[in-house]
Amino acid sequence: MSSRFALHTLLAITSTAMVAPVLGATIATISPRTGSTATSAVRLQGVVVLPPQAIETVSAPVSGFVQAVQVSPTDVLGIGQTVATLHSAQLMEWQRDYIQLNVQAQQTQDRLQRSERLAAEGIVAQSRVRDERYANTQAQIAAQERQQALLLAGMREAQLKALLDKPSIHANLSVSTPRTGTVLEVLARPGQRVEAGAPLITLTRSGWLALELQATAAQSQQIKAGAVVTVMGCAALGQTSRGQAYVKGISALMRGGNQAVTVHVSLPSSASTCLRANQAVEADVFVSAPSIGQR
Repeated sequence: MSSRFALHTLLAITSTAMVAPVLGATIATISPRTGSTATSAVRLQGVVVLPPQAIETVSAPVSGFVQAVQVSPTDVLGIGQTVATLHSAQLMEWQRDYIQLNVQAQQTQDRLQRSERLAAEGIVAQSRVRDERYANTQAQIAAQERQQALLLAGMREAQLKALLDKPSIHANLSVSTPRTGTVLEVLARPGQRVEAGAPLITLTRSGWLALELQATAAQSQQIKAGAVVTVMGCAALGQTSRGQAYVKGISALMRGGNQAVTVHVSLPSSASTCLRANQAVEADVFVSAPSIGQR
């Protein structure tokens, strides 16, 4: 029985090897897992990429001059860590406006309360109370708008409260990161003038990588979404479905230069231990094994 099974396996492998050149596919030899038979796979070349959701830019909230940069590429940052210090005249204007608008809001509030007392005594008309109420609402909204702008710029509520209690305008602003990440690129330099919204640094979130493999049209017909993918030289990709790489989708467009079809592969977080962005790789896409979604 064992000799007949071996002969049957040999004939199947020989038949697959003969058909492969016709389809334009490369058949890789895959070691069978324990308790399973050998599986054929298409070997493709590609590159490791950073998906869009893995990249985040920390931008200047106000215009000004870069006074100092506190980070370098490859630095691992925590939430709220300062990345740069700006000297901003715009920040000073916003603080001045915030103080003035709050003073105006308090004045309109006082006039409204006085008019309400006089109206209750019949001294003034209710129309005056309505006018005072409208003016107070507009003043409150204007003050809140400037408060939100300063909060978005990076000032804390405690700083804004202190600004009202004891007005003291300052021009320096520390720009911090909103979440953890690794510095990918520093775009600002000390002494550089930046506008509001200009990128200062680029962060990448750890554990977020993907693959873009290049396949021929014939090869893409064999590949299905959910197919398991193994990467040469990356043993960190596990054997369980949660630790495996798998085909996320196949592009509907062909590249104009080489007429290749892009196969998008999702990688688990463990892949970051052996793969890096822009790294060229070879990967085997299983074309006959059950996909992750079918398990």
